Amino acid sequence: LAGESAPAERLRKALKRAGPKHRAVFLTGEKGSNFILHARAIHAQFPGARHPLLHWEAARQRPSALKRALARLVENKGEEGELLRQGGSLFVEDAQALPAEFQDLLAAALTGEEASRDFRLIVGQTHDPERLIQDEVSPPLRLEGKALTIRLPPLRERRKDIPGLAGAILDEFAGRVGQERRLLTPAAQEWISSQPWWGNEAQLEVALWRAYLLADGSSVSLDDVQPTSGPRRGGGMEDFFRERLASAVASLGDGGESDLYAHTLRSVERPLLELVLRESGGNQLRAARLLGMNRNTFRRRLQDLGLAGRSRGRFRPR
Repeated sequence: LAGESAPAERLRKALKRAGPKHRAVFLTGEKGSNFILHARAIHAQFPGARHPLLHWEAARQRPSALKRALARLVENKGEEGELLRQGGSLFVEDAQALPAEFQDLLAAALTGEEASRDFRLIVGQTHDPERLIQDEVSPPLRLEGKALTIRLPPLRERRKDIPGLAGAILDEFAGRVGQERRLLTPAAQEWISSQPWWGNEAQLEVALWRAYLLADGSSVSLDDVQPTSGPRRGGGMEDFFRERLASAVASLGDGGESDLYAHTLRSVERPLLELVLRESGGNQLRAARLLGMNRNTFRRRLQDLGLAGRSRGRFRPR
């Protein structure tokens, strides 16, 4: 459970409070929150690795399949019945999607005489912040308020944790595909920490997966993580500038003098230095290294272009 923010610390303490005392734990959070991670953390404390963890996804499984699984639980048959008799954790994710009669049967199974002392029910209720009216878990399934309730804080309440979480996600991607590790640039870290992430960890993972695939080299830049309105341009940098300069060259006419050469160099140099400063978090030494320039030369060009004072602190391009 990554994170050093105050909400993350409160969450860790709440998960520890679950212990063996609470036979039912009620997890509530927004869509995209990592419910299964927290359910595993609760299960690891009690009943632990000596018993299995069974995961029902109420919003994804067919109603007929859920009905059969619930019947096996109530009738003490199959995998579900064995879990109830011998102990283990049943995690019902998106429990608000279950029909009311299913929820009542689950609650009855938890409090019945057949339930082992090592059986635990973990109920997950997902809220969609974009919906006005939310589906709720019935009071019987929450044991009329006696179940331990744990709220999963959304990412926008844990902005301090986002860079570390993003780094862990990128490392997981690298291991999954067998490629090199890629780090977020300071500008990319700042951008992802500023976003609301209404889809929470799930939305963040999708955005980082896309950025990882688009990134070149060992870093993920701001341009990689920011969504674009159109497809990325193909071809090399020479092709890009050739396309942009074609109309300017065509407009020169015959024989007239022009400062197009100097103007073109200035037009490219200024945004180039701005972007590199932004990616380096305003660090001139790192920016110079990224460009392959001497630090003093880089500093002099910043002064000539009026950018020297803008490299301190958080850098913002014009």
